[in-house]
Amino acid sequence: MAKFSDHLGLWAFKTVRFSFRLTPFWLLYAYSNFLYLVLYKLLGYRKQVVRDNLLRCFPEKTEAERTKIERQFYSHLCDIFLESLKGLSMSEEVAKKRWKVVNGDIFDPIAQKEGAAVLAGAHYNNWEWGGAGLGFQTPMLSMVIYKPMANKLIEAEMFKGRSLSGNVIVPTYETAKQFEAHRSQSPLLVLIADQNPSSVKKAHWVEFFGQQTATIHGPARYAQGYTIPIYYFDVQKVKRGVYEVHFEELIKDPQAHTAEEISQIYMAKVEAQIRKDPAYWLWSHKRWKHKPPQA
Repeated sequence: MAKFSDHLGLWAFKTVRFSFRLTPFWLLYAYSNFLYLVLYKLLGYRKQVVRDNLLRCFPEKTEAERTKIERQFYSHLCDIFLESLKGLSMSEEVAKKRWKVVNGDIFDPIAQKEGAAVLAGAHYNNWEWGGAGLGFQTPMLSMVIYKPMANKLIEAEMFKGRSLSGNVIVPTYETAKQFEAHRSQSPLLVLIADQNPSSVKKAHWVEFFGQQTATIHGPARYAQGYTIPIYYFDVQKVKRGVYEVHFEELIKDPQAHTAEEISQIYMAKVEAQIRKDPAYWLWSHKRWKHKPPQA
């Protein structure tokens, strides 16, 4: 039986979702500007973590250059937070307009053969709207893999909302079961895999920004386990609240590589994306809190 606090959380969630459904985008970004002042200027939310990460990755840049990236990041972070709430009630028309997939037909040959693929991306630009916009814009069945929430009532409510676009929302522990159940529907396993691994023992160690970094083994595991290719999705910001999404094949034959090589190829792609425009990655997470086994 759900706890009272879970029911209270669900009520708060529904209230927030309803209020953001009614909030126009111009007002959303007015809120975001105010939130930036509070989060960055007043509270300094994880400011030292962001600065440490930027120094690790861009030691060649001047302090002024890193500070500029830092400010842009916090402004973008506030946008992403509020856009995520807005996305909980986003219609198909709005999703296609604001999270526009440019080359969804790249998956046509796979769908025609009832094949499957892994689609990996990063915490870069607006990855959250993929839950609303992806299912509308590809010929495959998007299976979005997520880490289960503590509040199962909110999780079930979010599940219903994100499934409206035709996505299948799958907790990590049910990935194999759901993949097999939907095999004939050309499943596209969608993973955001650039965060810290929950299990360091299972982590793959790769070079990322010139340093050994623990990374999630998911893309390699599923691609090799099912012998399916890996694609990468690159989300680019056109302007505030408008994004374009490009897909590209990253690894055609996963059996031609070791699992660690696959993770290295993926993270090299993430690094290249970040270096092009650093402000849009999630710098507030502690990416290097784990030390390599040999250290």
